Amino acid sequence: LACAAAKEMSSSGGLSISPLFIHGVCGVGKTHLLQAICKHAAQAEGSKVRYITAEQFTNEFIASSRCGDFARFRNRYRTLDLLAIDDVHFVASKKKTQEELLHTLDAAGLRGARLVLASDEDPRQIKQLNRALANRFVAGMIAEISRPDRETRKQIIAKLSLVKGITLTEGAIDHLASQAVGSVREIEGVMTRLKAVSGLLMKNESCLGIDSVQQVMKSSNTVHTQVSMNDVIEAVCKRAAITSNELRGRSRATTVVFWRSVSAYLGRSMTNMSYPELAQALGRKNHSTVHAAVKRITEELQSESPKQKCGSEHIEIRELVDQLTWAIRNHAQSSSTKARARKEPARITR
Repeated sequence: LACAAAKEMSSSGGLSISPLFIHGVCGVGKTHLLQAICKHAAQAEGSKVRYITAEQFTNEFIASSRCGDFARFRNRYRTLDLLAIDDVHFVASKKKTQEELLHTLDAAGLRGARLVLASDEDPRQIKQLNRALANRFVAGMIAEISRPDRETRKQIIAKLSLVKGITLTEGAIDHLASQAVGSVREIEGVMTRLKAVSGLLMKNESCLGIDSVQQVMKSSNTVHTQVSMNDVIEAVCKRAAITSNELRGRSRATTVVFWRSVSAYLGRSMTNMSYPELAQALGRKNHSTVHAAVKRITEELQSESPKQKCGSEHIEIRELVDQLTWAIRNHAQSSSTKARARKEPARITR
C-alpha cells in the first residue's frame, strides 16, 4: 500500500491522497520511498520539489529566528509543488517549531502542493504533538510499512547475496532469515558482515551452508547477553496482549495455553533453565506439562506448514518464534546496558 501510494504521489494525481503519511519501525524503507517520490516528481518540467528531515527544518527555523529572516525561510517551503518531510516525530515537544510547521503545511496545501511525511510512529501515537498538527497528518492517507515477513526476508537475502557475490544454500538463506528479523537494514548489516568475515575465514568455500553461516555469525557477534525468563514472559505477554498473571495462572483457555507453550519453548531454547525451573517460572506445579509443551511446539516447527489457530488469528509459528526471539534478545540487551549505566559512576565535567 505504501509503495502504491508513493507511486501515485510522484505524479500530479497524488494531490487526491495528500498529505501522505508513511510510518513504520526504523530500517523498513520510509526514507527510501520519500526520496524516490521526490526523484520522480522532480523529473516533471518546472516542478519545485524538496526533501528534508524534521531536524533540518527545525535548525533552519531556529536560524531564521535568530537573524529575523522569516520571509526567506517561509518562501523556501511555501512555493513548492511537493514537500517531503522525514522523521516528523522529531518536532514532538518543540512548540514553536510545530506551530511553524503547521503554518507551512497549511500554506503549501492551499497552494496545491503535494505533501509527504514519514515517522517511526502513527501520527495519533506521537507524544507531545500539537493536536492541530496531528489532525493535518491524518487528513490524507496513512500507510504503514511493517517489518518484512519470512518469505520477503529470504528474497531480500537471496538478492543481496547475488549483489555481494556470495553463494548460499537454501538452508543457509532460511537460517539467515531467522536471525535477521528486525528490519531490512538489519538484513543488510548481516549480509555485509557475512561477506567480510567469510572472505577472511572461508576463502576456499564456493558455497556457504548452514554450518558455515553459523560459524561466521558467531565469530562476528561480540555481544553475549544473558536472557532471563522474565524477558521471555514480558515479550510473549506483549505480543499476546495478555498479562503475566494470566500466563502464569490456572486458565486452560486454548489461547492462553498456546502462549504458555510458546513461553516454555523459548525459555528452554534461550535460557539455561531446567524443566523444573521453567515450571516454577510459569507457575506450573509439575514440570511434565512444560516438557510436553516444549515437545509440542518443537514438533509443530518441524512440520511442513507450522500454523496455529489462536482465537481469530492464524499464526505461523516459525515466524512467531523468530520475531519473539529477536524481541527478547533486544530487550535483554537493552536491560543489560541500562543496568551497566546505573553501576558506572557519574563523570564530573567542567
